[in-house]
Amino acid sequence: MHALRLVLLIFGVLGVFAADAQSSSQVFLLGQGDMTTMHNWEVPRKQYEALPRWTPADGAPPLAVNKALEIGSTWIKKRHPDVRQFDSSSLSFVRAGCCVSGDERWFYRIDFQPVVSGQRMYGGHFIAVVLMNGTVVEPRSESRGQR
Repeated sequence: MHALRLVLLIFGVLGVFAADAQSSSQVFLLGQGDMTTMHNWEVPRKQYEALPRWTPADGAPPLAVNKALEIGSTWIKKRHPDVRQFDSSSLSFVRAGCCVSGDERWFYRIDFQPVVSGQRMYGGHFIAVVLMNGTVVEPRSESRGQR
């Protein structure tokens, strides 16, 4: 009997967290950081809900890979005008949202490397998040404070 109560309590708490995540005005997509700064990519819930539903099993994505790369490249160059050249180092599909099974909205995560004197440089956070409607999500950066 105690085990049943415990299971029901756990599922109840998880349900509250899922409902809270569902009702939030922002949908968390991605977080990336280092010891001092955290970068978060989030979109308003209404914008998220307007995105096309798609899974990799459906075939070609709503936004072609080459178009997503073009959009991400243009954005990263505008964001870092001091860097003359970037190479893409990875491009991946990432499922959006965290908690609702069957809510199939995906986005592109494109990582870039600055090229200086013909050499790719490593380190830094040169990431473009491109939604399936062609929108680039601006990261929100926050200081982690001293640890």
